[in-house]
Amino acid sequence: LGGGTVTYTDTIIIPASLIPGNFGLLRVVAEETTDTAAVTACNTYGNGETEDYRVAFVNPTNDVGVVQIVDPAGSTCAGDSQLVTVQIKNFGSVPQIGVPVTVIISTGGTTAATLNAVYPAIIPAYSTVSYTLQSGFTAVAGNTYTLTGYTSLSGDQSVSDDTTKATLTTNTGSGAPTGQAELCGTDKVYLKATNAGSGQAFWYGSADATTPIVTGVDTSTAVIPTNHTYYLGLNDGATSVGPSNKQVFPSGGYNVFNYNFINFTSYVPVTIQSARLYIAYPGKITFTVAQISNFDTATGNYNETDVSSTTINAYPTYPTPQYGALNVNSTRDTGAVFYLGLSVPTAGSYIIYISTDSASIFRNSNITTNPYPFMIPGVFSITSNSAVTSASPTLYQQYYYFFYDMKIKTSDCPGTSRTAIVAQAATAPVISLSGNVFTSTAALGYQWYLNDSLLVAGTNQNDTAFSNGSYKVVVTDSTGCTQTSNSITYSSSNDGGAISLQAFPNPNQGSFTLDFTVASANSVDVMLIDMLGQVVYHQSYSDFSGDFSKQIYGGNLSSGMYYLKVLIGTKSYVKKILIKR
Repeated sequence: LGGGTVTYTDTIIIPASLIPGNFGLLRVVAEETTDTAAVTACNTYGNGETEDYRVAFVNPTNDVGVVQIVDPAGSTCAGDSQLVTVQIKNFGSVPQIGVPVTVIISTGGTTAATLNAVYPAIIPAYSTVSYTLQSGFTAVAGNTYTLTGYTSLSGDQSVSDDTTKATLTTNTGSGAPTGQAELCGTDKVYLKATNAGSGQAFWYGSADATTPIVTGVDTSTAVIPTNHTYYLGLNDGATSVGPSNKQVFPSGGYNVFNYNFINFTSYVPVTIQSARLYIAYPGKITFTVAQISNFDTATGNYNETDVSSTTINAYPTYPTPQYGALNVNSTRDTGAVFYLGLSVPTAGSYIIYISTDSASIFRNSNITTNPYPFMIPGVFSITSNSAVTSASPTLYQQYYYFFYDMKIKTSDCPGTSRTAIVAQAATAPVISLSGNVFTSTAALGYQWYLNDSLLVAGTNQNDTAFSNGSYKVVVTDSTGCTQTSNSITYSSSNDGGAISLQAFPNPNQGSFTLDFTVASANSVDVMLIDMLGQVVYHQSYSDFSGDFSKQIYGGNLSSGMYYLKVLIGTKSYVKKILIKR
């Protein structure tokens, strides 16, 4: 350094390998020279000075940053109120409160939304918390977004770790649905969605209805609009379940709850995304999805198999935080949305039970009429809770636990629009007769009847008449509608009178004499047919004419009614034979 007294200032970059809490040696060498390259840590020189300093490496006092975009992540469905959950880490050595948080959402280089918030609680030193910003953005189908999250702590000593980014793709949805509706008679409609895949079909009474008439890919309903028109939507049912807020019911209070639970049924795999919670005192709360057994209403004990769980940092939403029991339902507490991310991987019946260290959470009580179930038809239903005793099995109806405006997410995104489908009247079957063979128009399933009695073996499109009487068929079509055909009366040639058909004795034990007369030479077939339509005896005679008189041995036939059928050429003659062993 030349000429007189000079103050030297520089920035030293600390290597990432250094561990906070360890010590290092800082050497400062001042040497009189015109060659800066000659100044080294270890060297001899003419004029100058070397000083060593013992340096302690410590974490910054004030250092906070967003370390992860928790939700949405990767991909999501389109929506007009997509909330963002971030993870905030206090890298510093002192607790922080009132940390400003910002998330900028951009697409194609343009800012779509800027979300600003202040984390409403203390972040302890060296700890991490998750926080859901309470305002959202519109996620447009087909867009790719960059989410940039950062903190703006005044006096932050290391701004390099303030920011994190994530990429989000918004799915385009499942397109317009297709389906069919069939009016079955006058009081039932069968509905079938034909391109739902693994998704859920919702059938509405209008294009903008919010509550479906019925749900299901293949279903039916007795609700028939006057214009016979249904509006089919895919995966566009409600996404929220439970009361919208705690003021829906007038009474309630806060407490530190452990192992209390709600019962719910999931009809499809879902993720319980978030819920509005009301917290009077801060702490950690763990919510666990489980299946239970051996629930003892006397003690409240049960066995559980855990499925998924999440632990939240529950900051107070009550204006004057208070630990323990607080019997009040104040309008001043508007609650906050907390991200849950609870996975329910298969359909079934479950509970969500709670455990907490110190946090007190709100539940409604003294409800005067049974509020259950709360449901998204075909998706999710909250059915009851753990407030059950041996003496009062319906006590649960007086309570609602914890979760308000619970958001449910399925694996499929909503279709782009609803499709109007007009229910068409089902076409009734028509039968025809050729000889002694009945034929029905095509259908999916058939059941034939003789004189209104079911024919056990009559389940094909064709049916052979063995007895005189009125025949009809009831068919089932591809949608599930069953309809009855016209009736046709079948009459054989005088039921054997034309050939003087006789069989005796009748009843018999499986052996009888068969007599009849054939006027001119013809082929003759003698058959015994059981009630299932199976031929159990068959004998043929060619060019037979004259009187036929033979002993028929049926073998080891079981007791029951049989049809004796004599076929002469193309004409058939039928008589019932009863075998009694």
